[in-house]
Amino acid sequence: MGCFAIAITLLVLDVKVPRALDGNRTLGSALVAMWPSYLAFVTSFATILIMWINHHRMFTLIGRADHRLMFYNGLLFARRDDCAVSDGARSRVSAA
Repeated sequence: MGCFAIAITLLVLDVKVPRALDGNRTLGSALVAMWPSYLAFVTSFATILIMWINHHRMFTLIGRADHRLMFYNGLLFARRDDCAVSDGARSRVSAA
């Protein structure tokens, strides 16, 4: 289950802090302008959290695992990573 925790933690690395402010621009307005990054972070966080909870519940009910189950579990991890990457890409495209 540590993979989910790591994925959730790494999501915050995509959220950037405004570096320099123009003379008439405040920190608040700079943060508001970066809303796509924050929306992508919240969306990815919620998606991975839901997957983590469902994964935990599923494996509390499973008595034993075979190769097929482990393969499908690996596909779930690939989907989890895809969520973070695609949401990060969408935030960059909509911010540009």
